[in-house]
Amino acid sequence: MKNNKIKYQTTANSNLISKMKNSPYYRNDVTYHFITRGEPGTYNAYLIFEYRPESFHLIDDLLPTDEIAAAIIFRMVLIADLMKKKITYSNPGYNFYFLKYGSIQKIDSIFSLTITTMKRYVEIGSLPIGQNNTITDVPGVLVGHLTLRNGDINTGITAVLPHNGNIYRDKVLAGCHVFNGFGKSLGLMQIEELGTIETPILLTNTLSIGAVANGLILYMLAQNSEICNSTGTVNPLVLECNDGYLNKIRNITLTNADVITAIENADVLFPQGNVGAGMGMRCLGFKGGIGSASRIVKIKDKIYTLGVLVNSNFQGSSYQELKIKGRNIGELMKEKSAGAADQGSIIVVIATDLPLNPLQLNRVAKRAEIGIGNTGGYAAHGSGDIIVAFSVSNKYHHFSDNHLFLREVLHDDYLNLAFKATVEATEEAIINSMLHAQPLTGFLNRSVQSLSQYIELFDDLLIEG
Repeated sequence: MKNNKIKYQTTANSNLISKMKNSPYYRNDVTYHFITRGEPGTYNAYLIFEYRPESFHLIDDLLPTDEIAAAIIFRMVLIADLMKKKITYSNPGYNFYFLKYGSIQKIDSIFSLTITTMKRYVEIGSLPIGQNNTITDVPGVLVGHLTLRNGDINTGITAVLPHNGNIYRDKVLAGCHVFNGFGKSLGLMQIEELGTIETPILLTNTLSIGAVANGLILYMLAQNSEICNSTGTVNPLVLECNDGYLNKIRNITLTNADVITAIENADVLFPQGNVGAGMGMRCLGFKGGIGSASRIVKIKDKIYTLGVLVNSNFQGSSYQELKIKGRNIGELMKEKSAGAADQGSIIVVIATDLPLNPLQLNRVAKRAEIGIGNTGGYAAHGSGDIIVAFSVSNKYHHFSDNHLFLREVLHDDYLNLAFKATVEATEEAIINSMLHAQPLTGFLNRSVQSLSQYIELFDDLLIEG
């Protein structure tokens, strides 16, 4: 029986080399990569393409059936998207396969595919994902970024909005968990005491906590004239990770206006990786940053969503523990020098429309640490592992004429699905944060590689078309 294994390769055997050189498009001054099916020497299908700075440019193929072609081309599209490249080609016959993955333009004799449809790269666990596989699959939740990238400055703000209304007047029920407390996050104490969130959740760098909190307070005061006049104060929720390796963190460059911009940029669709608060982050030896994933949970006859957003910055100098779907990728990277043990941090924000009370949300938050551990994290001494969870159900009104707060709450017997969804989505969000991230050279000319640069080691773990 023929081997059906599909593999991305940066080197080729003599058989493929001869095929490549027989192509009328072959040039001896460029780099070629391959996607093959089968075993070396007996490949039963393949694509050969130039590896260009901006694109994969197809020059030859062996695609014996439409089914095989679809599988191989899907792998190519997935990898090109991870590497932020277009796919280009001269043969219009490829249009049939590529049309469903994005927009195709023709310039002179060259077709160019800009990929727009990829929502997932690695399948973690068994629960189904939401529409976009992000935290914003939870109804009403929005995410926005403000990113600063300018030489030594590589930082930003990420804003998570529990809903698009007035969060102070219509609070969401919440819980939090500090697994390892090497952190400077602001606002957790009141979540523990009252079980509510009343502002957007802002993520940033460690030394910008004060500046970002000030901007958030001013934003809330402008939105709510009653604060400190006819009612109490406000609890700004600002979470942090240290991006000082790639960002000149002592400059404290973020401003009040940047806070407003991040909040106003909030939308259902948002970029991941090197963006917002994730701009200067490292994770498990690679470029880290913002990642997200979601899960669908069915209880009785009702459908619920749970979504996770992470800012991954733990074990930034050490790739040895990195695991993807249980495979220790670090063990395969013999040519990469081992980094020193490092701590770093991770922020996890969990959102759901499951009707959970604060005690249950605390319990959900704790399960995120299992997802972190599944990727190779171990909450090192200097790591701040901070998790916040909230539910968009049962909003708590700041002003109410009713002396009773009536709500539906999920029975504890059904919490296991929420726990499972949290573990799966957290693990996938961390992997997504690294897969979306691109290489970066920042402060003091320090450089961090992208996980996608080593995709040949694990492309067989990617989803199949």
